[in-house]
Amino acid sequence: ANAGISGFLPNLKNSNVTFRITRDANFTFPLAQSLLMLDLTGNKLTAVDGLPVKTNIGRIILRHNRAEVNLIPRVLTEAERDQIMLDLSGNTVSNQEAVAKLLETKTVRTTDMYAKRDDAGGYACKDLIGTVKVTPSKFLPDQLCKCLPGWHGHGATCQIC
Repeated sequence: ANAGISGFLPNLKNSNVTFRITRDANFTFPLAQSLLMLDLTGNKLTAVDGLPVKTNIGRIILRHNRAEVNLIPRVLTEAERDQIMLDLSGNTVSNQEAVAKLLETKTVRTTDMYAKRDDAGGYACKDLIGTVKVTPSKFLPDQLCKCLPGWHGHGATCQIC
């Protein structure tokens, strides 16, 4: 976390990691079959192209990134399919249209009810269902949020009437 990492996070799923044990011996293992958690909180990643953690129990934490993230839609579907916990809390997405299409096609599902409410901001939001955790008012505010009664605006940008 907060390691100063910036730029594009490539798809490392098929990468190997090698440790030098002695001068003549190395230990190599496949990263995605061994890594349980990757905490990338508070960095400045601009894009994510893969989830290099173990399926069914792996976890990637990418909270409060300091740049908008171009989230390859395949990454969200991969997280759900492979049961990988992907925490994107506090992030905004630069390619909201591409990610919103996953909602339209029901590839990524939301709660039926507005599960999160911000009385001070005058809006309520639906949340994602599954292994992907987001802050709806930042992630896809126009698709996931609406103004409360007595407020006007769009998504999570609301003003009192």
